[in-house]
This record gives sequence, structure tokens and C-alpha cells, in this order.
Amino acid sequence: MQELQEHGWPRVRRMMLGDVDSVESVGVITAQNPNTQRLTNRRNLSLNRQLLAALDEKRCAAQPCGVHKLKGMFGNPEDSFLVPNISSTDLIELGNQFYQQSVIWGHKRITRQSEPYFDWSYIECDGKGGGKITQSRSVSVSNEDVQSREDFYSAVGEKKFII
Repeated sequence: MQELQEHGWPRVRRMMLGDVDSVESVGVITAQNPNTQRLTNRRNLSLNRQLLAALDEKRCAAQPCGVHKLKGMFGNPEDSFLVPNISSTDLIELGNQFYQQSVIWGHKRITRQSEPYFDWSYIECDGKGGGKITQSRSVSVSNEDVQSREDFYSAVGEKKFII
């Protein structure tokens, strides 16, 4: 019997909850709208293609879990990627390379009751190759309030979430 391959929101949600054994960390990144300046769709698509090539060089895109496309709104519409098993160092390096204000990185933890969860960090890129964690959370949310948001969210298909 062939194993069912889960895709889209169910797979991403399970990863974000720490419920995929092969995923130890997750990064969220885009190359669009560098320095928070809105660019044309054509230029943003080109930048994200360059980011995918850089992820492929780091072997992130070739990981068994692959890269997941996200949509979102952060003042401006942006397409981003959820990247399983990327290191915080690689994520911050790419955020700086593509002149991003910030990236989000999560890593799996285990509770005392042996239940997995993710610790999330909002990391502001410094433009010099480094980054500073400015917020930390241990929850990601996709409830009704999030679904009605018009700004500051990410989405897989039509399913919105925030960290």
C-alpha cells in the first residue's frame, strides 16, 4: 500500500504544530518588496525566483518536505515561502541578502509530556548579515478572527494564519 502524501494547508499546519517527525525547524521568508518598498509584480516574481535558486543552492528546496508557497499581506501583498528544516543562520543570511526587514524562524521543542510544539522567533535583519530576535512566541493561530484579517497574515490557499 502506498503512503498518502499530504499537501497544502493540512501538511503546513501539521509542520507548524511540530507534528511532522522529519521537520525540526521552519522558516518563513520572501524576497519581495525589499527594504519594505513595493515593487512591480514582475520584479517581485523575479526576486522570488532568485530566492528559490538560493534555497536550492543551500539544498533547502531539495529537502524531503519541500518548500511551500504562501500568500500574505504585510502592508503590501507578498508571496513568501515556508521552508522546512532551514537553519536560523541560513534564513537570516537570505533575509539580509534579499534586503528583507524580517524573517520568521521556528524550531521544534518537546513538552514534559512528550508533546511537540514550535517556538517561533520574529527576527529583524540588520542588513549586514546578522539579525536580532525582537519577538518570540510558541503559538500559531488560524481561528475565525485570523480568517477575517485584511492585513498582517500569511495564507496557504485560502486558509490564513499568523504566528
